[in-house]
Amino acid sequence: MSYYEQLFSKAVFHYFEEISKIPHCSFEEQKISDYLVNFAKERNLEVYQDEALNVIIKKPATSGYENVPAIILQGHMDMVCEKMRALSTIFKTKASSTLSKAICSMRMARHSAQTTESL
Repeated sequence: MSYYEQLFSKAVFHYFEEISKIPHCSFEEQKISDYLVNFAKERNLEVYQDEALNVIIKKPATSGYENVPAIILQGHMDMVCEKMRALSTIFKTKASSTLSKAICSMRMARHSAQTTESL
């Protein structure tokens, strides 16, 4: 069981960990773009990748929901590749589980602090 599955027991963190292993600095999104295209193809989803490496994936509605308005999720694939002092990973050439664990821990800490502040 991976670090994220132990920590959260949520399938979404499996994909977060997979994506974190792929270097995807700004202006160097070919690998992550191709990963998303292959992800869609492996699931028989309609997929489109343009020359700028943008990816559109379409998933049909669940049975019984064909007439419900569509939902569109949007995001960007790149990340700012700055090396933190505590990490020796060089983001442009290699991603790692250490990196993804550090990012996840920082986001959890920030979310926890924000949640505490709003109480």
